[in-house]
Amino acid sequence: MSSKVELALKARSSSRDNLISYLRDLETEARIACDRRQTIQIIASGRSLLGDRTTLPPHDGPFSRM
Repeated sequence: MSSKVELALKARSSSRDNLISYLRDLETEARIACDRRQTIQIIASGRSLLGDRTTLPPHDGPFSRM
């Protein structure tokens, strides 16, 4: 995850936008299915480093109320 974010920080903004979109989708899935809070935090941190300040809505899952 960190290597993808590092590469995107050095790349064009369109690459960044694609990775942000991917990470949003991944975080949504993780909030539903994952049982490790750290996984969600890592994904959210990657989005933040890329400049994404979007707040994802809560979902029904173990960490839906983060």
